[in-house]
Amino acid sequence: MSETAWTWLAVFALTIIALNWWFNKSNNRSRAESEKFNTERLWNRVAVGRKFYLEVLQRELANILLNQDLEAFEKAFHAMREWEAAIERADKSRREAEYNLLLEKFPNLEDFDLIGTKHFVRYSDSSLWSLDDAVERYKDISKFLVLDPERPAGHQHHNFGSEIERFRERLRSYKDKRLKAAMDDAMARYYAFAQDREGKDEFKDRDFEVYSLMGWPNRNFTPQVEYGIVCKKLNECGIYSFFAGDDKTYYSYRRSDPAFAKTDVMATF
Repeated sequence: MSETAWTWLAVFALTIIALNWWFNKSNNRSRAESEKFNTERLWNRVAVGRKFYLEVLQRELANILLNQDLEAFEKAFHAMREWEAAIERADKSRREAEYNLLLEKFPNLEDFDLIGTKHFVRYSDSSLWSLDDAVERYKDISKFLVLDPERPAGHQHHNFGSEIERFRERLRSYKDKRLKAAMDDAMARYYAFAQDREGKDEFKDRDFEVYSLMGWPNRNFTPQVEYGIVCKKLNECGIYSFFAGDDKTYYSYRRSDPAFAKTDVMATF
């Protein structure tokens, strides 16, 4: 073969080698990028699952507290808002220190589960933990959700501030329902007591005090029949009233003060 032919053959071989090297490098890079993408997606799914699991435990504890002690949950919720505001202003070292304390206290994710959350476990089955335990565990989970450095993409902030208005509305509704139930209980006792007792315009027992507000000082005339109620256990007062129309009786419930001078329409009635 001529020198020119050998030269072209060498150029062709080098071209093949270069193309093969480029193809392998490109293929390896694509494979690495694909593996990186799949790994990141897997870890994000794990992080999402961890977040949802903890939020379920948080919700279970919140429901227990709401059923047993509204004021205890209200206090815990506001305490966590104050803590979150403080931790947002804190430096990185404090955030890491609080996060590491939680990891030391709860080395396994399932350790956060205070009540043994199963579909067959009743919320009332609380022989192994107290209300104070539930409050503290609610706080621990809430802190972890804020501090977790591996929060999933798109879930970088767990902001209690965004929940405050909805929380206030819902808690007010729960408190109003609780007060209404207590007022109904008080009036049932009053009617049972007043039966066959003419002229009895007040009733007292260990839980309630009920007063007829007809002619009560500093109250304006109203065609409604009104009763002032003191709910001792709740440390709340209300006014129960009704008006008999032509074919229907109308009932109303209002919050009040111990003197029954001020009234506030209850949120849901």
